[in-house]
Amino acid sequence: MHRFYPMVNSSGLPQLTEGDLHHARNVLRLKSGDSVEIVNEGLRLQAILLKDGLMEIVDALPSTEPNLKITLFQGLPKGDKMEWIVQKAVEMGVSAIVPVRMERCVIRLRPEDEEKKQIRWQRIAREAGKQSGRCLLPDVSLPVSLRHLPAMVQ
Repeated sequence: MHRFYPMVNSSGLPQLTEGDLHHARNVLRLKSGDSVEIVNEGLRLQAILLKDGLMEIVDALPSTEPNLKITLFQGLPKGDKMEWIVQKAVEMGVSAIVPVRMERCVIRLRPEDEEKKQIRWQRIAREAGKQSGRCLLPDVSLPVSLRHLPAMVQ
């Protein structure tokens, strides 16, 4: 069953985002009446796809979230390794991902690049969550310096 993280429209019904609607119609070739799985606010639900991306909830499904909450503090690696780390951490059940700027880190991100990277990493986390069946998506924060970690752990 195909899985989506819908938004809730003004009338309170789950509705696919534009990107998900395009993916459902043109890539997956789903039609009105097809059954899909949606994840909304930590709940896993079975729904029927209606026209224009609206969905009707049919049944509740059991949660797939682990009971243990784990935060990954990850030093910034070279290249695109962080994208792979985010993907695998989400698949393993991590609750939050905090990139850490280390003193001897090779990579140096400018503040405007950090925001772009965070958006990209969050998108990767969303796709990995869809693929692995996560009910709650972990938050990928902006990179922090090593000296700020003790305040975050408490």
